[in-house]
Amino acid sequence: FFLGASAHALDYKRSSGGFVNGFRYMIRNLFNHLMQQKHGVDWPNTVLSLGKNLVDKLLERVDTSSGLHQMFGVLCDVVVIDNRDGAAGRAVYYEEVVLAN
Repeated sequence: FFLGASAHALDYKRSSGGFVNGFRYMIRNLFNHLMQQKHGVDWPNTVLSLGKNLVDKLLERVDTSSGLHQMFGVLCDVVVIDNRDGAAGRAVYYEEVVLAN
């Protein structure tokens, strides 16, 4: 009860966190947050080269991401451009991060 009520406070009357189909995404997010804060584990991410790899990843997430669909307005994917040097350019892709309230 504690985890469900706390997680649902982020999206009350805005998204699906109060239902099983949204609750699982909030619990996964809480797990990643606690692992990062308490154990120093990086948020799950994928390092991609700029260009086709990044575009392919974006299209894949738009086509297949159920978390972003269920938790609209609460979760988002984040792309951090790490290096912009032509062919050596790279981006770090973080999936299903909670938006700030």
